Amino acid sequence: MNGDFMLSLNLQRIFAAGFVCLVMLSPALASDLKIGALQFRATIGSMPSSAAYLSITNHGTMPDRLLDVESSLARKTELHTMAVTNGVMKMRQIDGGIDIPAGATIQLAPGGFHVMLIGLKAPLTVDENYDVTLVFETAGKG
Repeated sequence: MNGDFMLSLNLQRIFAAGFVCLVMLSPALASDLKIGALQFRATIGSMPSSAAYLSITNHGTMPDRLLDVESSLARKTELHTMAVTNGVMKMRQIDGGIDIPAGATIQLAPGGFHVMLIGLKAPLTVDENYDVTLVFETAGKG
């Protein structure tokens, strides 16, 4: 009987510890990020790549970072930016993601941050909706 009582106490402690962990993780799981205006650049013929643009607003009090974008539309996706080097506008891949400060809106738009879709599996058209998965450092996938 005494062993059953100890087992019951241990299970209660394990449950309580698990509950505390869930409560501590809940802010990280509840995202304050809002995604807006996801648009894809239409392709002509068999263009091998395209770009996606969107806005990300962080309504939270903690910063986050867009780490990656996943899509079945292309062989791979990359986060890119445009920068002027020696008077020439050049596109470059971003390492480490795009910071999204608390209370800020980040625009992924032509001429700045954007998502490159490389090795398209099919042409993209203007009137079609496409899905992508955004991967954030804190908010996770969504």
